[in-house]
Amino acid sequence: KQTVKGSFGLFHDFVVTKNFVAFTATPQSLGDLTTKGLDLLLGRKALGEAIEFDESLPAKVVVFRLGRKALGEAIEFDESLPAKVVVFRRDGGNGGKPVVVDVDTHFTFHYANAFETAQGLLVIDTVRADRLELGGSASKGQTDAAGNKKPVWETVDFATDVPMSTLWRYTLDVQPLVNAGSEESKGQGAEGGGKLVSRRQLSKRNLDFPSINRRVSGKRHRFVWASCGTSDSEASPPQGIIKIDTQTEEGVDKEQVWMPAPHEFCGEPTFVRRSPTGSSEPGAGPADAPFVSGGDAYDTDEDDGYLVTMLVDGNDDGATSLVVLDAKDLSKGPVCRVPLGTNIPHGLHGCFAEDLRPNPEDLAKASTLLKLFERKSKEWNQVDAGSAASASSSSSARKASTGAERRGGD
Repeated sequence: KQTVKGSFGLFHDFVVTKNFVAFTATPQSLGDLTTKGLDLLLGRKALGEAIEFDESLPAKVVVFRLGRKALGEAIEFDESLPAKVVVFRRDGGNGGKPVVVDVDTHFTFHYANAFETAQGLLVIDTVRADRLELGGSASKGQTDAAGNKKPVWETVDFATDVPMSTLWRYTLDVQPLVNAGSEESKGQGAEGGGKLVSRRQLSKRNLDFPSINRRVSGKRHRFVWASCGTSDSEASPPQGIIKIDTQTEEGVDKEQVWMPAPHEFCGEPTFVRRSPTGSSEPGAGPADAPFVSGGDAYDTDEDDGYLVTMLVDGNDDGATSLVVLDAKDLSKGPVCRVPLGTNIPHGLHGCFAEDLRPNPEDLAKASTLLKLFERKSKEWNQVDAGSAASASSSSSARKASTGAERRGGD
């Protein structure tokens, strides 16, 4: 356990290489929500424990009220402070102490990847924004006729309210950690000592949810895929899919973008490698077959595979389709679209499990469990009937329980 001074941790993601693990500590704080208020909000303390009595003032009791602010609204971003990249050795070297590198002020939720160079530098590709925006002020105080806050999609203006999120590459010198892996060094070490070597923008387009071929996770990669907006000059909702060649300078071949219809919106893309054995079945073959270990050469191309994503159709009651794209050439559009027959709301992250192949019996069981869950979800405030034999007593218990709930609610 280590504490990074001057930082309130809001860590959603991190990167791992052969020797290092890295986090970005961005400059946000809890604003006016003090420690005891946070303990109350998160359930770590009871209401009574959060009450403070000040003996220096006459009969003054300060109570932190539950629900005064959502946690997202209480977090404040300080644009005057730098972000910090915190890097640890995975083996506990440097006495378990991190190297902390100050970089430009920004917020990040998601990394694409990180790798180490032969010169001992740490390279991190991350999606950065100039500030943190969790939607706390998105309603702008606007209400509907009933006095309820309007939903975000009716009030937010992406171009002005949402900061651009773009892909950047940070190269760090973490020399104090490079030679700190010996047994002798594990009880020593101190924080600090690293520095920013360079940073550069890999794409100007608004994007998020970056994805790579997981076979190069923690190693030098060439391609990054992500969900992206329609503009490369202002923020816009994630809608299409972008492919970025990180080893190519600005030019016609650096990026590919596939954009669906204006009323369709894609989620996170997941890379699925094509079979390295010549089989028509994606992902077939040994797990380490495509790549030559210890180098940057490949038996098959890094982008030889497919991208899988969920697409929501805003013109069809949110009907969702599974979309498969050729990872080499997004411009061809979907290889196939599989209508799922229902709406699946936008999620955050997913993965492709190569060896997971449900049989018909498993699918039938899953369907039965889903129907049971849907039925039970409508009865969440009722006592379970148990069995037909006890239906009468259960009915009485339900009535008594409902009465108790009403009295407790009053």
